[in-house]
Amino acid sequence: MVDHLPRHAPARPYRPGVEADPGSVTTKADLARELRKLRIASGKPSLRELGRRARADHGLELPRSTAGNAESGKVLPRWEVILAFVLACGIGPAGLRHWQAAWQRASASGDTRLESMSGGPESAHDEYIRRTAGHMEIMPPAAAAELLAATAPALAAELLTVMNTKPAAELLTAIDPSRGAELLTAIDPSRAVELLRAINPPSRAVGLLAVITPARAVGLMAGMTPRPATALLIAPII
Repeated sequence: MVDHLPRHAPARPYRPGVEADPGSVTTKADLARELRKLRIASGKPSLRELGRRARADHGLELPRSTAGNAESGKVLPRWEVILAFVLACGIGPAGLRHWQAAWQRASASGDTRLESMSGGPESAHDEYIRRTAGHMEIMPPAAAAELLAATAPALAAELLTVMNTKPAAELLTAIDPSRGAELLTAIDPSRAVELLRAINPPSRAVGLLAVITPARAVGLMAGMTPRPATALLIAPII
C-alpha cells in the first residue's frame, strides 16, 4: 500500500527568513517561484534528494528533470508532481489544501490544457480531480480522511463523486460527521444515495442523515428502494 503521508516522516531542515506563500499564486510562474522558495525553506535539498524523499517517504515518483521543470515556470506541472514536490519538502495534510488551491489558480490562468494519460485533451481541473481521487483510493484510510477534511467542500464533493463507491463511502464516515453531512448535501442526490447505501453498518449512514436538514434527509431516503430505506429507519444512530 502506498503511504503518501507517513506519520513518522523525518523532520526537514528549515531555513529561517524564507517562507513560501501558495496564497500568492495566480499563474504558473508564481507557482514555480513559490515551489523554489518552498525548497529553500526546507533546507534547499537537491532535486535528486527531493526525488529520493518522495519515493522513500511517500511512494511517489519525482524525477530530477520533472522537479526542475516544475521550478522553471515554463510548463504547468501535473498535480501529482506538485503533490510529490510539496510532500518531499515536508508539507503535511493541513498545508496541502493551500497548494491544491494554488495549483488550481495557476491552472485557470492562460492555457490549462494538458494531455491525459490516454493521449486526449483534458482540462487541468478534471485531471486534478481524477488523479487525486485515484491517489486517495490507495492511500492509508487515515491519511485520505485527513486530506479530504482539508480540501475545500466543492472540491471534496467532486472527489467523492469520481471515486469508486466503496472507498468514497468509507471516507465519508471516517471524517467528522458534520463535515461528512456537509459533503453529502453538496453531492448530486443520486450519488449521495449510492454512498449512503454503501455505508456499512447502516447506523453510520443514519448518523450522517441525523446531521443534515430533515427535508434533505427525507429526500435522500425517498430516492432509495424500500429495503435499504427500511434498514436506515430501524438502525440506531452512531
